[in-house]
Amino acid sequence: MPCEYVEFSIIPPIREDIGELPENIKLIKKDDLITGLQVTIGEERTEKIKNSDHFKKNLAESEKKHGIEELPTDSAKITEKSRHKINFLKKELGDYATHKAETFINKLNFKLDSPSYCVQIERLAYLKFTVYIRYGAGGYVKSDSKMDIIDIIDEDNLLERMTNSYVKGMTAQNNGDLVSAYKWFYLVYPDKPKITGDEKKDFDLRILRDAVSHLELTHKNLMERAKDLLGEEYVKTKDGKTYAYADLTVQKHKELYQQNVPILRKHAKEYIENYFRFKR
Repeated sequence: MPCEYVEFSIIPPIREDIGELPENIKLIKKDDLITGLQVTIGEERTEKIKNSDHFKKNLAESEKKHGIEELPTDSAKITEKSRHKINFLKKELGDYATHKAETFINKLNFKLDSPSYCVQIERLAYLKFTVYIRYGAGGYVKSDSKMDIIDIIDEDNLLERMTNSYVKGMTAQNNGDLVSAYKWFYLVYPDKPKITGDEKKDFDLRILRDAVSHLELTHKNLMERAKDLLGEEYVKTKDGKTYAYADLTVQKHKELYQQNVPILRKHAKEYIENYFRFKR
């Protein structure tokens, strides 16, 4: 059964002019405020998602997890398998629409350079019925919602990934989480080495990323510079692999991230703005 649309509330309601809308987004207004939005799904997109390798693989894993037979013969088990598939499809459609809704709202957050707005899923509307999604007080859409769902219908999502990473970086920075902010801003760049244009600075930015992500230092010059930047005691070898570690309870480390998060944010914003201009 094709899903017509998925509806979201916007928190808080929007007063700003949001400009041109994507073709699959419809706004919900009340008293001159934008209180929600609908992400159009439709029959064609529902079928693409249902027939994708991504959906089939994850459905098979879910059926195995829940003890559902691959080829049931009993009528009760056939019904159980069918219901499970329908519910799993609803979840995947919700994930897809959530990503689209978050991307739309995050483009506005990017424009404002502030994580002002978020979306909360409310319902999935089908041709014959509507499924309401119930949440408790903590029911906001999580920032780690599935991103790979978008890949299954051949959509260009590089800009969406960059914008979403930037907004998550802003949110983390506003919350005082320097480690997460640094990771998210760094994720904006698909070609990591060239960020500021200054080779030495970009080298240091990479080391600071490696230190919070616990990534292996693969070159001797990385190891030596990490010792200078963080201190020898924070560069360690384990099982033949060398890693740098950042500890933000150490004042020197804290200051390094306090200084470099704004630099990374500035260049991430410029990178996205340049990409916007290129795509137009």
